[in-house]
Amino acid sequence: MEKYFNVAGPCVPAKHYMLPALDRMPQIRRLVDQEMYFVIHAPRQTGKTTAVKALAREINAKGDRYALYCTLETLQNATDPAVSNAAIRDLILDNAHSDPAFPAPLCAHEGEPPSNGGVGLAVRTALRTICREAGRPVVVFFDEADCLAGNVLISFLRQLRDGYVNRDSVPFPASIALVGMLDVRDYKAQIRPDGESLGQISPFNIITKDLMLRNFTEAEVAALYAQHTGATGQVFEPEALEKVWTFTRGQPWLVNALARECVVKIHNSDYSAAITADDIVTAKETIIRKDPIHLYYLFDMMKHPRIEPFFRDAISGKELKAEADVLAFKVFKALGLFCFDDTKWIFANPIYAASWERRSGPRMFTISN
Repeated sequence: MEKYFNVAGPCVPAKHYMLPALDRMPQIRRLVDQEMYFVIHAPRQTGKTTAVKALAREINAKGDRYALYCTLETLQNATDPAVSNAAIRDLILDNAHSDPAFPAPLCAHEGEPPSNGGVGLAVRTALRTICREAGRPVVVFFDEADCLAGNVLISFLRQLRDGYVNRDSVPFPASIALVGMLDVRDYKAQIRPDGESLGQISPFNIITKDLMLRNFTEAEVAALYAQHTGATGQVFEPEALEKVWTFTRGQPWLVNALARECVVKIHNSDYSAAITADDIVTAKETIIRKDPIHLYYLFDMMKHPRIEPFFRDAISGKELKAEADVLAFKVFKALGLFCFDDTKWIFANPIYAASWERRSGPRMFTISN
């Protein structure tokens, strides 16, 4: 199958040009080896799902542990813990039951009846079930975990803590990762506005300073494009590579989108034509004009009444104060639309800046260069 530059969903090694996502987050293997509960966070469309799926495949191929991937995206806006706990239980058991890598068939794929606490312990019960049935240490990656909020989040984390503190005597995952835009402090921030607290220290112990998936380096952008050149013979001229780095600063979705626009749209998959700097400029303008979901989502989030004040202050060069609204400030940072240059917030790359300029009129801010 001919590979291509992916701009929709996680990358698949057999289908897409891609760099090893785990190379951008090497400490994750150590966290799993040390049986830690931890958080992976990064802006959207940077490769988080690709990375954790790759690690799950790696763990399952080795065979000494079982790794389960489970996305909580369908729990977006859920408010009833009983309903959510039952839904998460079913997701856990369904995913394990249908996973060819699961070491043994589940006795009954719906697992144990949620007794002794009812649906309030449904998540814990499901995790105990797969650990008992797997017969080996289990690692679970909960993707889109920051979809959970309020009492739903509290119930979920309390069940993980209960299993965590008792895992020396009762089957429970050796390691769990929550994957999303936010880090563990921000999960706590989601709880506090409702006046609730977990009441105990979180089991999520990030032993590194920042377990965040970074953007591509300039060398990695060139290496990704070189895969296409090696497969097709189509060359990206040096000046084109320079333009890509200048316009994207390594943001993975933008890097792939520029290449796809040049290869598929501008040159109609004519691999004999080299990709030039002018092609990259044209592709950049097209992407901004089309306003793809990647850009739309970022700026739509800026309209949220809690985030908009930070956004307005950032584009006007004012100092942002986290204490004004802890969660809004954390989400603002996590979106990746801006970066901090030691003195002020600036747009993370010229494409983001130009996209905002197209929406708002003449430029009145500084962009990353």
